[in-house]
Amino acid sequence: MMFWNLLTNKVRSRKPRILLLVDKRGWAYDFSARQIASSLKDDFCFDVKYVRESPWLNPSRYDFVYVFFWGETYYQKFKFHNDRVVKGLSSHRWEDDPLYGPCSPTEFATRYLQNSQAVLCTSLRLHESIKGLHPLIYHTPNGFSPDVFYRYRERTGPITIGWAGNILDGVKGYGDILEPSCRGRFRLLAASGKISHKRMNRFYNQLDVFAVTSRHEGEPLTLIEAMAAGCFPVCTDVGIVPELIRHGVNGYIVRERTPEAFEEAFRWCETHIDFVRNAGARNSSEIQKNRSWDVCSSVFREVFSEIYQTVTKPKFRNDDVSYDTSLPNFKLFCDIFHRHGLEQLHGITLRGCTNTLYRFGDTPVEYEGYDTLANLDNNLIRELSAGKTFEERDDLIEYLNSVPDQIALHGLYHTDYTKMTYDEQKLEISQGIDMLNRIFPRKRIRYFIPPFNRSNENTDKICSDLGLQVLGTDGVHLESQLVNLSLKKNTWYRYHHHRFYPESSFSYYTLSLLLLENALDHAQQV
Repeated sequence: MMFWNLLTNKVRSRKPRILLLVDKRGWAYDFSARQIASSLKDDFCFDVKYVRESPWLNPSRYDFVYVFFWGETYYQKFKFHNDRVVKGLSSHRWEDDPLYGPCSPTEFATRYLQNSQAVLCTSLRLHESIKGLHPLIYHTPNGFSPDVFYRYRERTGPITIGWAGNILDGVKGYGDILEPSCRGRFRLLAASGKISHKRMNRFYNQLDVFAVTSRHEGEPLTLIEAMAAGCFPVCTDVGIVPELIRHGVNGYIVRERTPEAFEEAFRWCETHIDFVRNAGARNSSEIQKNRSWDVCSSVFREVFSEIYQTVTKPKFRNDDVSYDTSLPNFKLFCDIFHRHGLEQLHGITLRGCTNTLYRFGDTPVEYEGYDTLANLDNNLIRELSAGKTFEERDDLIEYLNSVPDQIALHGLYHTDYTKMTYDEQKLEISQGIDMLNRIFPRKRIRYFIPPFNRSNENTDKICSDLGLQVLGTDGVHLESQLVNLSLKKNTWYRYHHHRFYPESSFSYYTLSLLLLENALDHAQQV
């Protein structure tokens, strides 16, 4: 573990570089991104890029990318590694929006979050909805700027109700809930996107009551801003409402999402107008205690630092875990990494043998009497694999389920995918992923490791559609670098576990468990 601490300290001699990817300028994500970048500029180097402007993105410039909208796919064309992607979760669109669902939390996590290193949730409600469905989930509440949003005037006269958002968005409930509840009875003002963000404080200061009539929400950010400006909120129980509002104390939570229920709530506010205005004034000062960007940015600082520690570690990829893997040797092998505080990604082949226990002439081979798999026809490999299924290895499966190491698909069979049609590849990769998900229900299957590191455009397309990343000859071949091993941040180290065992016929490099342990003990940190 000590070598990684030394490496981390050396890497931290420069600021971590983070790309903040948002949809467009002047929208909610942009406001949050620029506030984060401004508040944390002493600790991190940020670039803010806008998808609507079709920017060119260079993954090598950044330690990781924070994609503010979980459904965004623009960044994928630039080949960001899954383990350097962080996704923001600030909406429930997956629950009922036909563009993204509807789907259950489990389906949502599999479809949209599996190809990310971490997930940042703006509300506790969102955090709880996917808790246990992703290994790195954080609650990162957004804040507001007290120098932009503040109470500057006393409210007088008849009660005024306000609302902000996209009037055409059916989720928001303006036309079917809010308008009918106010028509002919209460003064209603709406900010539908034509008012600049800097001038929204003036809008909020015209209001006594700020209404949220949404069917669901991630936050909304307008609720925080309105409360900072001295408004009394009347809201459905969505998003961060239960985090901010104490019913009948500093706001009103409407239990039934109907025009009649909101009209009743507004009548109550009108009857208790002095209480409402005094509570709004208190909201303005109290919300600064836990929702100003000075407060919220400290959470992002801690989370970004933790993610940075994770994504910059060297990454270890172990190929050829299969039916014929020796569990006693495999445990000894994995224990070496665990003692050094390191986790591995194990590439699993689900049918047939992959360990070189025999020789064919001078060549280490997997099946006695046959040439190495790399030289065999795919159909012959499938024939030789018959009756040798990974699912039979209950002992190996139990062990892998008990350790923190991750799992990747290394082929349904150890075949050459470049010699397979698109449909053949798709069928075998899909079947392999389904099997791994059943065998390892608590593991995320994010990678496909092509046998022999051979893949083509079809492989890339299929894996992209399935939310997988192809790992080929990425990084460093550890077996060839075992002597004077150097470990670099953000670098894959690939190897085959079975070649380190005493019974292995592999002899191209001198390998053993003892040499591996010594190499990690004395690895140079660069």
